[in-house]
Amino acid sequence: MVLHIDCNTFYASCEVSLRPDLIGKPVVVANCNEAGGGIILALTKEAKALGLRRGNPVFQVKDILNRHQVAVFPANLPKYVDISRRLMQVVRDLDMVVDFRQYSIDEFFGELPLNQPDDLRDAALRIKSHVERCTGIPVSCGISSTYTLAKIATWYSKHYAGYQGVCVLPDDKVEVALQRIPIAEIWGIGRRTAPRLEGKGITTALQFY
Repeated sequence: MVLHIDCNTFYASCEVSLRPDLIGKPVVVANCNEAGGGIILALTKEAKALGLRRGNPVFQVKDILNRHQVAVFPANLPKYVDISRRLMQVVRDLDMVVDFRQYSIDEFFGELPLNQPDDLRDAALRIKSHVERCTGIPVSCGISSTYTLAKIATWYSKHYAGYQGVCVLPDDKVEVALQRIPIAEIWGIGRRTAPRLEGKGITTALQFY
């Protein structure tokens, strides 16, 4: 079965992992410039609770940042790449995932040589716990029979607290799962394509399928 690991709010999580005193506090990462401009690239859930969002121009939300003493970090890609590589090594050291590979700076795929849902969930929980303990980066995991379905499982692990960050999506539950996935959340369907499909009445992943 395919395992998908997705780092939660990666850039912001990297900064918090290096500053434990900021755990539980609002933190944002922005592509700041010398003039104080730029946009927010990543933010913790505490920052989101203040109404901040990715893409907010920093100058437009300056009052919120100052009033709530939000920690603002300039984006540091070399730092994030280094932490991403460390995360990959941490997973490889466990020797549980076959053909583990990087898809982007904060997403990874591999295969778990297991079949039973309970065994798959236990393995993913162990991997998740190990990664978070060794790197300080919170991650979500999805497991299913294909890469796309594994990403959909990760979507559920992120959006429903009951999964505790790990969702196993077996083949007999796929259609039920696809009913609740907005068309724009399908891997490979972007902002331009989604409105065209919605215009044709295709609004869910199941309708697209």
